[in-house]
This record gives sequence, C-alpha cells and structure tokens, in this order.
Amino acid sequence: MTKADRLYLARLPVTSELDRGFPYDSGLVTYVAVDADGVVSMPRYAPERHAAAVALLRGEAQVLAIWPTSWRAELFVVNDADAFFAAYPHNRAT
Repeated sequence: MTKADRLYLARLPVTSELDRGFPYDSGLVTYVAVDADGVVSMPRYAPERHAAAVALLRGEAQVLAIWPTSWRAELFVVNDADAFFAAYPHNRAT
C-alpha cells in the first residue's frame, strides 16, 4: 500500500476504539483484506480469516471490517491484530 492509501485508511474508525469491543468472531461481520501487493480478498471462513489475521500480525496486510448495525453498515480498520487473531487462532474448518 502506498503512503496515500494508508493516510486514507487512517481517516476511518478503528476497531480498538469501540467501548464494548469489536465482535471479531460474529458471523455478521464481513472482512476485506488487502495484501502488500494490493490484492483484495474477502476472508469468509475461519481458515481464511486466520490467514488474514496472521498477515495483519506480520504487517503484510490491511484488514477492514464491515459491521451491520440497526440503521446502516459501519466500516472499520482492524487495528488490533492481537484481538483479531484471538478470534481466529487456529486454521480450523467451519
């Protein structure tokens, strides 16, 4: 990702700022991962989300989370790699 891309993402809310915590393991949350080459993927299942969490921990990807609320969907930057990884610690099948 270029510096300009990171500046743009920096303007989005981040998952660590939610008072009640972010529901990383909720089936309602959609994730979008962007790797260092700019390849975009949507990790839908636990093994794919585990791989995205590992890439985020290593600094090899940015991960966005789309969380539907009562009135609209909210877009967040997943900035707490440890919490995201804790929700998908193993490459387990769903």
